[in-house]
Amino acid sequence: MTTYEVNIINNYGSVHARNYCVYAEAPLIEGGGVQQRDILRIVSKVVGPIENGAHKTFSYTTRYFGFIGRRIPAGDGNDKGTVVKLEMEREVDLGDNRDNATCLLAHVSKDGGLGLAISTQEHSAEGSFKIRCMDPKDAPHDVVIGLAYQSSHALSPLVPVAAVPYAYDVDYKITPRGSSIYIVRDDMVLGQVIPTTTLSSGLHVVFRGSQTEARIAENSVGQFSVDMTGFGTTPETPRNPNNDNPSSPSNPPKKEEDRQAQEKESQKQTAAAAAAPIAIIVMGITGAGKSTFLKEVTGQDVPVSDGIDSATTEVHPYTAIVDNQKIMFLDTPGFDDSAQGEAEILGKITTALAQLYSDSVPTKGVIYVHDITGERLTGKARRYLEMFKKIVGENAVRNVTLLMSKWDRNTAAFRARKESDLKNGPWKLLIEGGASVRKIGADEGHEAYLALVREMLANVSTKLKIQEELVDEKLPLNKTGAGQMVDERIREETEAIRAELETLRADRAKERAELANELADWQRKGDLLEAKFGESKLKGDQMALELQRAREELQALRRQQDEQRRLDEQRRLDEKRRLDEQRRLDEQRRLDEQRRLDEDRRRQQQEEEEYGRRQRQIEEQQRQQRESRTAEYNALIERAGNAFEDCYMAEALQLFSQAYAIAVAEFGPGDPRTNETQRNINIIRTEYLGSSIDKSR
Repeated sequence: MTTYEVNIINNYGSVHARNYCVYAEAPLIEGGGVQQRDILRIVSKVVGPIENGAHKTFSYTTRYFGFIGRRIPAGDGNDKGTVVKLEMEREVDLGDNRDNATCLLAHVSKDGGLGLAISTQEHSAEGSFKIRCMDPKDAPHDVVIGLAYQSSHALSPLVPVAAVPYAYDVDYKITPRGSSIYIVRDDMVLGQVIPTTTLSSGLHVVFRGSQTEARIAENSVGQFSVDMTGFGTTPETPRNPNNDNPSSPSNPPKKEEDRQAQEKESQKQTAAAAAAPIAIIVMGITGAGKSTFLKEVTGQDVPVSDGIDSATTEVHPYTAIVDNQKIMFLDTPGFDDSAQGEAEILGKITTALAQLYSDSVPTKGVIYVHDITGERLTGKARRYLEMFKKIVGENAVRNVTLLMSKWDRNTAAFRARKESDLKNGPWKLLIEGGASVRKIGADEGHEAYLALVREMLANVSTKLKIQEELVDEKLPLNKTGAGQMVDERIREETEAIRAELETLRADRAKERAELANELADWQRKGDLLEAKFGESKLKGDQMALELQRAREELQALRRQQDEQRRLDEQRRLDEKRRLDEQRRLDEQRRLDEQRRLDEDRRRQQQEEEEYGRRQRQIEEQQRQQRESRTAEYNALIERAGNAFEDCYMAEALQLFSQAYAIAVAEFGPGDPRTNETQRNINIIRTEYLGSSIDKSR
């Protein structure tokens, strides 16, 4: 689907208003010896009027459909006496061959039903689509296939613009040539065929949807401003072309040519900015240089990490245009983010990647940024690299670039050692799978970063393993390879916390036992002091002081024991809150997954209902056709009988023969009506044709 925004300006210099509409240009059809006719067909209703000196802006959307249908008599001589009745159509994709442009498979069933399916195994050439006539060899002569347009402008319906005969085992390649704006009369009607020679005064703006005009992709918007000055003539003031004047509109001065060239380049940039983007994913641990890379490539204000706290806490897209290609760079948080857990980060990254794949944004490359200045890979960095492998998968490794950032920040010997350690260690399997390794210095400029991006533009689009698992296989996150890895990590951390908690509990129990024993000792000492108090008055004061100190120490021990119990309870509550939050997050993920599955089931049910409705329509059409052919047969039999009774044997023989052809096609050779008609033909030929009673002699 291609959308254009058009601004029409009426500067004819006449008092009369002007109407306009959109015509489909004749497509190029190759295959089966087809001869292309030079015609145009109206695909939008007449719009207007636009008064002199006024302008009007409208949006125009072109959708292309391959179809299969029947050619039936029109009775008005408009298109060589026939019109095309569409029975099944499929919208087609005119992307390049790597984007799997549509290939359609057409067939006619034994009962005469027509079908059209989309092949998932074949590709079509860029800017075109293919229709293959599958079976049977003896398809009815009235079956046709071809191209139809649909314009959203003025609520236009599907309009067939080209049809060719259905031919067994023939591949037709159809290349749409776009649409044009033309000045029209009020009596033009939708679908009318007009010879191109009658539209010489049409405006020069042509809508394109194929490779001939820079591939304007789905949902893009092309902007055109059309000035009617110099197009056509008015009945009151015939226009002088003035071709001899070098400053006339047909011979603009050099400055005008320069301005037009600048406008053309500007339109080219606008079309590239509006085209469907490709995606490049940027991943790496905190402080590796992801944000610096994106800032250099896109020229946007991207927050940069200080190496401790992550500057990226959410998945964030940044858009740039490189070599007229719109690119969406997806910035991702590192798994060593100090503010988020691994499960939360994985959920954000995989949700964004699944949405990217569902929106049909092709992935050209994945960049893994690694800071070369670090002495060694930490445990978290190694886990992140393993998680990265699970997300990408083996089939997409060829699109991975391992980028060593800050290359110029250490000595040559250090860089050589680190490069060797990475290539022969944690990066070895990725490199063997097809990943490329690139280096970039911290002080290198914009062009160095763009050179890396241009390399990725040449890649074949790929599908990441996590996209295949979540979207194609519809697995919940915790069943994917990456999700299972995070779950295993959570289980390990939980077990470690539990083991540490048990150790703390054992230590606290031991300390409480030691405090109880020490308290008992002090209690015994106090008892002894009190026993000796009566023995000596001189020692009384000293013993009282010692007893007081013992009691104070006992109270201090009790306070210490109470504080320890409070700390133990606080740790228990903290652990409970953490586990409760983990369960809440798991439940939320489960509910999100359930909602997604329910939506998939609802959409599938709607598709099945629509398919049943269309099948019933096809069956009703087939029934009506059979009734029509049966009525035609009965009429021929009646006329043949009348001719026979009137002794016009040649006419009777001809009518019986026509009825016999219909009987064989509709009822079959073994039907009693077929056999009876054959017997009548044989009797007339052998006994009555040319006899004395035959008036047709």
